Amino acid sequence: MIFLLLIFTFNNFLPTIKSLKERFSYKESLAYRSYEYVKENLNINNKIAHDHHVAIPFSLKEIGCHYWQSCNNYDRILNFNPTYVAFLDPLPVWSWSDNLEGKALKKYAEDKKMKLVKIIVDKNSNSKIMFFKLDNF
Repeated sequence: MIFLLLIFTFNNFLPTIKSLKERFSYKESLAYRSYEYVKENLNINNKIAHDHHVAIPFSLKEIGCHYWQSCNNYDRILNFNPTYVAFLDPLPVWSWSDNLEGKALKKYAEDKKMKLVKIIVDKNSNSKIMFFKLDNF
């Protein structure tokens, strides 16, 4: 009976262990790793157009242009004139959207012949965040 109670208790505790493991491994997340990259490599003199997978430090929020807000189409990205562009690859496509915003970020990086300077790979999926930078900046 005690043995069954121990098994039952352990089985009920497994989801908690998994949740704790995920919380303690936050430093492996794309958001955390992109945040650290931006914090270490960009400054107030830069501008970055990005998607929602890229985390921007609060102290640098004014240099960012989010693709669902201020940089939600190609013309707005052109007007913002970012020195960096960052987005998730492959570009996500949803049932309600074919992600024209993400495609505009990618097109801008291609049209401006921006240099790929950083790839942050998600170890749990095939996704990665790609950071592009203007060559002359």
